[in-house]
Amino acid sequence: MIIRILLIVGLAATAWLVFLRRKRLPVHIVMVTGLLVTASAAVVFPDLTQAVAEFVGVGRGSDLVTYLSIVAVMFVLVHYYTKFVEQQEKITQLTRELAILRAELELAGRLPVPAPDAQHAPDAPDAPDAKDAKDAQDAKDARDAAKPAAAS
Repeated sequence: MIIRILLIVGLAATAWLVFLRRKRLPVHIVMVTGLLVTASAAVVFPDLTQAVAEFVGVGRGSDLVTYLSIVAVMFVLVHYYTKFVEQQEKITQLTRELAILRAELELAGRLPVPAPDAQHAPDAPDAPDAKDAKDAQDAKDARDAAKPAAAS
């Protein structure tokens, strides 16, 4: 008897949360209401699930509830996976459009191009160092000094 009370309270809490969100479509609210009423009937009258299970050819009512739950979970997973893929595609499209708009604004001179700031990444391997610049200049001077000697 205690489990029935807990299950009914859980279903009522679910219904309360669904109805708090007014942004849902009416068809969603009707579907959730029907599911909650059916679940409540199965909790209050467990013999009803046994009768339905025997009618459809399943051995026990609890097996029928398990099978229906698995199908419902698979439906929800596929539904949200497709929503996730659609969101990823929209984000990709928006990112591309934003990059194109920024490039067009930079070319038109309306958006300043940020200058690379070497002070923020002094340990970066590609950041030119004063020692590297001196070494490059020394190497250039050595090549320039060797050219006239080779020409003579």
